[in-house]
Amino acid sequence: MVSPLPPDLPSDCEQLLISGYILGDLSTAEAALFEELLAQNPQLQEQVDQMQKTLEVVYTPAEVTPPENLRTKVLAAGAEALSHTSPTASTTSVKPRWNWDKLVAFLAILGLIGFGVINYRLYRALQFARMETPLPIEIPILEPVVYSLQGTEGADTARARLIVDPNRLEAEFTVENLAPLPEDQVYVLWTVVGEDAPFTTDDKGAILTQTFQVTEEGEFSSNIVVPEAHRHSGVVELVAITIENRDSPQAHVGTIIALSQ
Repeated sequence: MVSPLPPDLPSDCEQLLISGYILGDLSTAEAALFEELLAQNPQLQEQVDQMQKTLEVVYTPAEVTPPENLRTKVLAAGAEALSHTSPTASTTSVKPRWNWDKLVAFLAILGLIGFGVINYRLYRALQFARMETPLPIEIPILEPVVYSLQGTEGADTARARLIVDPNRLEAEFTVENLAPLPEDQVYVLWTVVGEDAPFTTDDKGAILTQTFQVTEEGEFSSNIVVPEAHRHSGVVELVAITIENRDSPQAHVGTIIALSQ
């Protein structure tokens, strides 16, 4: 029979023996000595039980339930891993050894499940993002529109040209052979869309587009901004030029002196 341990065994040695006993790492002689120590000091059993419960909590994580389409593959992988492990025979009759191979396999299964769940959630998030992302809208590119204006009676030689870019609502506007006006008058370029068009117009269905003066040679040239109506095909009926009072060009009471053909 092995001699009992001394009663003044250091506490750190005592804890190492308890840990080795629970994990099954004690030699045959150490295991026999520890059982004799338990018999002499039954209070040690409480420490053994407490440490055993602590290990069970640490090495028994909460169950994770993966999506059904992942569960079969994960469990199959775990079963294959377990089939290659073999139980370790206990070297003593004191306590069965902790099966570390199975523990590692179990933790590997949990890792596969967690990784699969993360991938599944990322996949679903990508699908929803694709569903919610609007498709790009193709904006048609409109061709330039050219308006050629011819002078009316009293300004027969007058000519004007308006080249409109409907995409940018800009235009090149050139005029020639118009007589210079007094300081209290201006020429006004009008965009005529008709009374029923869905745009703000005056009572003649026209939109004031540009006021201008000509040089002494009767010329004018500039890049101007045109109304939104020019972006819609078939809305603009014609463009025209009139002479208006400088202080109230929007009154649109002057005579037309040039008109698009």
